[in-house]
Amino acid sequence: MINNNNNNNKEVLMTNEVKFINYVTKQSYTGENVDKLYLSGFNKEPINEFITFNQCIKIGGNVPKGTKACAFLLRYLPQDETLSDKPVIKRFAVFHVSQVELPELKINEEDK
Repeated sequence: MINNNNNNNKEVLMTNEVKFINYVTKQSYTGENVDKLYLSGFNKEPINEFITFNQCIKIGGNVPKGTKACAFLLRYLPQDETLSDKPVIKRFAVFHVSQVELPELKINEEDK
């Protein structure tokens, strides 16, 4: 935490101290998505991993029935010359890995 020495002496937590990454791709989230993930409340660990519903199912995991996504993120897709001039924006829900059931990692005996 960084202590902000203003009149109120409030402590300010900077989002760059916390890393938000995708569990499957291991890529860091950027831009306004970082702010959304930070505000989701899943920001207690130095590295926080998130996963989409489809990614979870694809790797053999399960999202329990009734589980609410912790954030809805945006992804700006590249424009196709054949489409209109408007940017294409895809909205998707993400879950913190603690909200879903993930398959156990299989470790080869040779890797030990």
